[in-house]
Amino acid sequence: MLFGRDRERGVIDAVLATAGTGGKPAVLVLRGPPGVGKTALLEDVASRWPDVRFLRAQGLESECELPFAGLHQLLRPLLRHLAALPPPQAHALRSAFGLEAGCHQDRFLTSAAALSLLAEEAASTPVCCLVDDAHWLDATSAAALAFVAHRLGTDRIALLLAARDGPDQRFPAPELPELRLGGLDEDSAHRLLRHAVGTDVDPGVAAELVTRTDGNPLALLELPGVLSPAALSGRDSLPHALPMSEHLQQAFLDQVRLLPEPARRLLLVAAADDTQRTSVILAAAEEAGIDPAALGPAERSGLVRVRGGELGFRHPLVRSAVYQAATTDERQAAHRALAYALEGGGDADRLAWHRAWAVSGPDAAAAAELEQAAERVLARGGHAAAAAALERAADLTADREVRAQRLAAAGESAWRAGWLGRAAGLLATAGSLTDQRLLRADIEHLRGAIELGAGSAQTAVSILVPAAREVASVDVGRALRMLVLAADAAGQASDPAGMAELVALGNSLSPGEGAREQALSALLAACGAFAAGDLSDLVRRLRTTVSLAESMGDEEMLVLAGRAALGIEDTAAHRLLSTVVSRQRARGAISELLPPLTRLALAEILTGRWRSADTTAHEALELSRATGHRELSAFPLAWLALLAGIKGHAADLRASTEAAEQVTATHPVVLAADTLHWARGSFELGAGRPAAALAHFCRITDPTVAFLSALDRIEAATLAESPRLARDWLRPLEQFAASTDLAWAAARAAYCRALLADPDSAGPLFREALAHASAAERPYEHARMELAYGSFLRRRRRRVDAREHLRSALTIFDSLGATPWEERARVELRATGEFPRCRDPSQMRRLTPQEVQVARLVADGLPTRDVAAQLFLSPRTIDFHLHNIFTKTGITSRTELARLPLE
Repeated sequence: MLFGRDRERGVIDAVLATAGTGGKPAVLVLRGPPGVGKTALLEDVASRWPDVRFLRAQGLESECELPFAGLHQLLRPLLRHLAALPPPQAHALRSAFGLEAGCHQDRFLTSAAALSLLAEEAASTPVCCLVDDAHWLDATSAAALAFVAHRLGTDRIALLLAARDGPDQRFPAPELPELRLGGLDEDSAHRLLRHAVGTDVDPGVAAELVTRTDGNPLALLELPGVLSPAALSGRDSLPHALPMSEHLQQAFLDQVRLLPEPARRLLLVAAADDTQRTSVILAAAEEAGIDPAALGPAERSGLVRVRGGELGFRHPLVRSAVYQAATTDERQAAHRALAYALEGGGDADRLAWHRAWAVSGPDAAAAAELEQAAERVLARGGHAAAAAALERAADLTADREVRAQRLAAAGESAWRAGWLGRAAGLLATAGSLTDQRLLRADIEHLRGAIELGAGSAQTAVSILVPAAREVASVDVGRALRMLVLAADAAGQASDPAGMAELVALGNSLSPGEGAREQALSALLAACGAFAAGDLSDLVRRLRTTVSLAESMGDEEMLVLAGRAALGIEDTAAHRLLSTVVSRQRARGAISELLPPLTRLALAEILTGRWRSADTTAHEALELSRATGHRELSAFPLAWLALLAGIKGHAADLRASTEAAEQVTATHPVVLAADTLHWARGSFELGAGRPAAALAHFCRITDPTVAFLSALDRIEAATLAESPRLARDWLRPLEQFAASTDLAWAAARAAYCRALLADPDSAGPLFREALAHASAAERPYEHARMELAYGSFLRRRRRRVDAREHLRSALTIFDSLGATPWEERARVELRATGEFPRCRDPSQMRRLTPQEVQVARLVADGLPTRDVAAQLFLSPRTIDFHLHNIFTKTGITSRTELARLPLE
């Protein structure tokens, strides 16, 4: 029976009512201290919604190192739907649950498969997942549920999770809606007390109990067992210490101490067990010399219940109290007995863990068993569980080098699980133990990558360069890979000294004949050419890198080459990054998808594929949140801010900028922060406020952003009557254009010279700029030049000649959705005497980014299930988006969709 909680029930009911409506995901995290009533609310909702299929799981402290244990509990009733899943997802889930052999699955492919499985069930009946004690879920299950929560669409699926509150939250659930539970109000608490006692409680006593327990329901329920009838009636005073939430474990332990010694020992075995199977617990008890009859007193105490062959504790705090109150020797004896009971039972992972917890010093056999368990777990994609197993195996290892190897493997698994801080600590310890140069190089490479992704780029340089120097004499390939990563870090840190040092080291290495080493060497040489100002060599080296990467087809090299080509060889960058993203989608490599997806968005912005860029950046943003990598959201937010600034969308610019600044406040990235200055400056420039734009552009310090935004900066300086500053910024652009054969660079340089030239000299420069721009794949810049030249001709009273260029500018700006620039072109055309009609907004502009993405894949001929698999959504959500697409565009078939201008 539930007392009170009307408000909380209303919030929960509203969540279930929104499932499948296409609005916000139907997700809620119930938070509160132990005993506050989280479980009671979950049970209550299950009793009041008879038409909903409820799936249940409960986190167990003893199972928190077993991969996918919680997810398996939840989805076990739905495994009949596995055959309906896309093959990669079905294989991922089967291998995660140990139903078939697997191989190093992407951990988030299992998460996508969980969503698909729930969607299959929800196609016939609404589904609600009830997850209790989520703070004790194993890390792989917790990550999977967080992913599902972020990706719920129009499926009739709700997710309610109960987690303990406090500073040591093990289920942080970032960006998920929460309902924090406090104690009961006085009236509800009084009714609960009366129900628990069976008679009335003195009102004054009840009021004092509510105050002193903060209305905690569990504390109130336990009071009749520890307070005398005289105290409850008000005849005696209340004791000084009451079982408030922080003292509940002690109160439970006091009840345990009243049991006979065999019953207490049996409870410890049950607390150390993670199967909940009565047969296992009793077999272990017998091995420990405990009479199975001891279970009787334990059951009669009400501390445990036996139902259907399973033994469960009345409350998780009882289990914790029993286990934590035992001595180390007593706990180890319980684990030894459980290991004996599990021998030959086909549960090798549990057996390995019990043997590991049964010893305290080095134990080669137990460590080897845990290492083997980690290998099995990795084959199922359980990187978090593998990290825990390998770390414990290292604790049990006496040999220094073997310990280092196990810690290094634990660090890599922790990194793949997204535990970056823990990974960095494990790797640092491993590096300090080993004398093997190759192992130390691999450790330092991963430490540098973690530091670059979630720490300090400058620190990453200081880790990577010495490590590359140390390993160069024995493995040039390893050294080059670290130096290329260090070059990326030095660029982000604006560290010219570090760049010069690593380039010099790279130049001293001979790459040999291997294509990978040659590609890495060429890429490093390109970095050196850029740092030295040898721009023609920069382009030549980049083209070599791109050619080698494409010939190899290796994804790592495709990403490296694509990233390096950004802003220089835009078309190549777009081609390489698109190839990688397509491959990773096809195999469900969600963890690997984020970095190339983020960079692809920038390539799409530069090449005028703005609708695609908006879609790509939004997907990267959503995936960064769904996978728990909030630090990776800075760049997609910066690209969205840039697009909003160019398009003149003030509200979107403000929202993206504020969100990006929240991320960069804790994960500083100069390139992303300076892109926000670029975005604000672009907005002001488009609005015709060059002085305000210039103020933002002057705040840019990152050389990459300064290089990418050179056209805007120079134009703003010119229009703001700062010609000296404009010329200072123009010189490196002219040098770059003169040293390369890049059409876009030549167009930019000629255009900026035209802006600064006197009217008699400007005409030929504008024409030169347009000639080069027509050969470059940068339509936005081309349109800017058409507009400027058309305006110049109009002012020279050449109205007829001006119209051709202004029409071209208007058409391009309209197709891009560059609203302020489109309006400026329209005004200029009117001034020539031509009155262009206002076009109806493009049908495609009415589509959301996700609808554009769905439309593009459907137009490519993919069926709904394949589209769902590639976007990590459910088929029902895809159908919902497809319906919206048809409604907004006025088409009625997939065939017509293929003819729409999707870009």
